[in-house]
Amino acid sequence: LSKFHDTLKIDCPSHIGRNCESIESRNMTKHEFCCEYIFNFCPENSHHRGYVTEKLFDSCFACNIPIYSGCIDHEKSIFNMDRVIFIDDFKNTESINNAIEKVKYLLENEEELLKFYNQNIFNETSLLEIQNYTLTFDNMMDHCMNRVICSKE
Repeated sequence: LSKFHDTLKIDCPSHIGRNCESIESRNMTKHEFCCEYIFNFCPENSHHRGYVTEKLFDSCFACNIPIYSGCIDHEKSIFNMDRVIFIDDFKNTESINNAIEKVKYLLENEEELLKFYNQNIFNETSLLEIQNYTLTFDNMMDHCMNRVICSKE
């Protein structure tokens, strides 16, 4: 980490913890902003089973190494969790320290960083899983629309 000491920083443009200009004031998209970084800390807003947001996807599409915290029930079926630095619980000091140590290790060892980074971010069955989610969503929408239409008749 010492060779990165002068350039290593954590930028947080969100309303909570803001320490730099907002993404909007930079006239950037979230994707453009994230693409400038190696790591992306992406905690979920909720840790409830079944809750999935865009944060992990955003990090992957920006070619970051995600530092992720959330309920990973669904994400495990899509993402290669060996390519994600995972914090299982913010109340678990060991989990946080493990994530910090992993980041330090990767930054101090360029070969290991590249090896970690070059892993496939998605599982082999990711496309099938996403198609299943889409089909389930479409079926739910059809069911809801049919109920609305039937109730008006």
